[in-house]
Amino acid sequence: MGVDACQCYINDKMLASMTKRVDIAVYETIKSAYEGTFQGGIIEKGAAEGWVGMCRLPEEEKFWEEKYGFTHSISIPQEILEKVIDAREKIKTGEIKVPRPTEFGG
Repeated sequence: MGVDACQCYINDKMLASMTKRVDIAVYETIKSAYEGTFQGGIIEKGAAEGWVGMCRLPEEEKFWEEKYGFTHSISIPQEILEKVIDAREKIKTGEIKVPRPTEFGG
């Protein structure tokens, strides 16, 4: 498993990577500054806003493959992908609560 950006191109045995979509965060921040709605401070966004994800999600997979010029060599069983998508939806709705660093001593 990789983290931060898709790292599956590094090794053909890599299954997936958790992604931090800094490109989206930077774009939205610049856009809010341009529109005059930017407010300083700590901005926390996640799965609901598309700021974090997984490179094997349907809306991300082709993006990463094109960015790094490769094709994922391992297929993820549909039932596993559906569980990941279901968990993401539950995070978005608040049914699953992701702890903040301050909640576990960080």
